[in-house]
Amino acid sequence: MSKQLILFLLFAMMHYMTVAQNYRVAGTVSDKTNRERLEGVNVLLYVGKEKKLLKFTTTTTEGSFRMMIPDSLTGKGYLQFSFMGYETLRKNIDHEKRWDIYLSQKEMTIKEIIVKAPKVRVQGDTITYDVRLFSKEGDRSIGDVLRRMPGIKTNENGQVSYNGTPINRFYIENSDMLEGQYGLATNNISNKEVGSVEILQNHQPVKALEGIAFSEQAAINLKLKEGAKHRWVGTLKSYAGCSPDEGLWDVQGVFMRFNKKRQSMNTFKTNNIGQDISKELNSFNLNALKNQGRLLADYIETEPPFSMGLSRNRELLNRTYQVTTHHLFKLNNGYIRQTQQLRAALELEMAILAARKCTPLDAAELWRILSSIDKAEDEKTRGELDKELHTQIAKIADNPMIYSVLAAADQLIENIIAGTRDYIMKKNRPEFKVDEQHRLLVEAIINNDEKGAEQYMSEHMEIIEKCMDEMQKNSNNKRPANGIVIGGE
Repeated sequence: MSKQLILFLLFAMMHYMTVAQNYRVAGTVSDKTNRERLEGVNVLLYVGKEKKLLKFTTTTTEGSFRMMIPDSLTGKGYLQFSFMGYETLRKNIDHEKRWDIYLSQKEMTIKEIIVKAPKVRVQGDTITYDVRLFSKEGDRSIGDVLRRMPGIKTNENGQVSYNGTPINRFYIENSDMLEGQYGLATNNISNKEVGSVEILQNHQPVKALEGIAFSEQAAINLKLKEGAKHRWVGTLKSYAGCSPDEGLWDVQGVFMRFNKKRQSMNTFKTNNIGQDISKELNSFNLNALKNQGRLLADYIETEPPFSMGLSRNRELLNRTYQVTTHHLFKLNNGYIRQTQQLRAALELEMAILAARKCTPLDAAELWRILSSIDKAEDEKTRGELDKELHTQIAKIADNPMIYSVLAAADQLIENIIAGTRDYIMKKNRPEFKVDEQHRLLVEAIINNDEKGAEQYMSEHMEIIEKCMDEMQKNSNNKRPANGIVIGGE
């Protein structure tokens, strides 16, 4: 048997094993007597001897439900179906293709009614957790509370996941001020200042793409208490001690303010006791992580050849200082269009410079990206390669000022590229020949045709603006949403 065949079989087995890790439980819940479908039935997944709640959902208006369950939980847990006025039903987890659940009505004798706020509320794709009901004495930040909420997990670096998938946005009062560096929020915002945590399931950050392009990732939105929205709030902690050689300290200060037009968050931390405060600066922006270059640590082993038996804080026993400041000013929705207009002007100049400076090696790289776009089987990958093509043209232009301005609006530009491409492909508009324009543009650049490069880039930018106009018109009648709004005032 050839090596190639063996590798293929191993790959196939690994793929099968990966796919088999999860399976979907789906079905309907009905009244046992009249067979009418029941809306709003609670479907809860419990596992382990401790009967820990792992996942939950509710039935739709048609009485249907679905839930992804790890294959490893088969026979180790159960689904509980509960609804007011009906007997609670439990069913062990198995691989049934379809679950048809029938609940029996029961008589209820109410002696005393005590109204309590629910821990969790579900409305459409939004799940709302009451922070007060998940908080415990000794919690220092909202991150401590997030770990107790069903479906939410945080790793040692502070990255947040929902149902096993990393979130795509972390909002504070509907604004993504921190972008990927949301560890600053989870570690420093007091849980006492937060009223509720919203999970926005299948969150699409670009408003104009709602109903057109769907996301498999969720977002988190912190809703602050009214008292924390319009005034400066913060904490100041300090600890001091001494050692035989020098004094020891640990000082932390956090000051923030959130209102309708402005958000500000500032931190100052210093210690000499080995506390690693740099983790808060990690970016969990998935696009940034995907596109960043390799680190020196990827090539060089920095661990000692043997363990000294020291804890991490002993290894970092030095003087550490960290200051962060984040500010966000809310502008009208026309800011997105203004960004595209600025981008168009810079891209035109960039195309001219690239045509002037393009080398044979640069040409080879441009053709490689174009070829990858043609071979890509899904539009998400094409969108990523589209951005890579524009980035490569910027590198060939070799103008640090232009490149820096475009890099500053990297996330916004990426959303514009992904949004317009997705819109064009779904509408199947023949006049929007995006990839054909890319080919003509690349040919002009590698032939050092400055006028041709300017012409094709100008036509390309005009198509993008035309798409944005159409997308804005289509989204005018839709409800407001968190995230980016293309066009409008």
